Amino acid sequence: MNLISQRLVAAGVLAIVFAPAAAQAASQRTFVSGSGLDANPCTLSAPCRTFAGALVNTSPGGEIYVLDTAGYGAVTINQAVSIVNQTSTAAATSSGGGFAITINAGSTDKIVLRGLTVVGGNSGSNGIVFNTGASLAVEDCSISDFTQAAIQFQPTAPAQLYVSNTRVANTPIAGINVVPQIPSGSGKVQVTINRVIGRNNGSSSFFFDGRDSGPNVQIFATVANSVGSTSTQGLASATSSSHASSIVMVRNSTFSNNLTGVNSFGPLSSVFVGHSTITGNGTALSNSGTLDSYGDNDINGNGTLGSSPGSVAFH
Repeated sequence: MNLISQRLVAAGVLAIVFAPAAAQAASQRTFVSGSGLDANPCTLSAPCRTFAGALVNTSPGGEIYVLDTAGYGAVTINQAVSIVNQTSTAAATSSGGGFAITINAGSTDKIVLRGLTVVGGNSGSNGIVFNTGASLAVEDCSISDFTQAAIQFQPTAPAQLYVSNTRVANTPIAGINVVPQIPSGSGKVQVTINRVIGRNNGSSSFFFDGRDSGPNVQIFATVANSVGSTSTQGLASATSSSHASSIVMVRNSTFSNNLTGVNSFGPLSSVFVGHSTITGNGTALSNSGTLDSYGDNDINGNGTLGSSPGSVAFH
């Protein structure tokens, strides 16, 4: 082998030895820690420092696991992923003025956020913003102190939202704001809210708004075993002519100490309430759409009843 060939071989060996860590293959499971570094491979023994750093090292459909309490920064999610905190402590995500978690994923991507404490510090605009993706599940989380909404669900195509065992609080706009952005086309935006506490949320703890979508879009929502309190409206459904309809089923829930307990607004809004408590509100019910009761609710102790609900029989 001549001298030139020997030098070329040596250069090739050095290139392999010193290949950057970023060239490593993404992993199905990655980890973050307050003592980690984003230059790490995000393994259990060498975790990353931020959610954003871990995401680029995580395979689509993989999981990011939280090892300890820390602020893990803002992240934009562009793939199917689960971010999970299963420790006895909370993972804090602060947005520092923008969105804490933004979801711009693919049409079949499913996102799961579990066990996170998402805090805006009264400067972050939204806690979780969903733009695109197949579905978002928010489980066992606390989201609070943002200047707009805790969860802003604004899909540009039909999608699904699941929120369970979660607290949404201290936001001027809404705790959970469902406002699809689908001006043309058709489809369903499906929402399931179960065991969620909404407190001190400006416009409404739970807001379903079809006014930014076309007439062939439908919002179907279920709110069960939940609380909406100390807000302008405990729960609100809003529609207008030639836009999306909103159908909300409420069961085993409490709306208390709001200016208005439950509001069904607009010609394409339908709210059905069963086995729920509406008390301590300035006005119990407001209705310019459809607001029906199954006749088994406790509505008492409000400043005024407002609109008398219609009745619907059990089927």
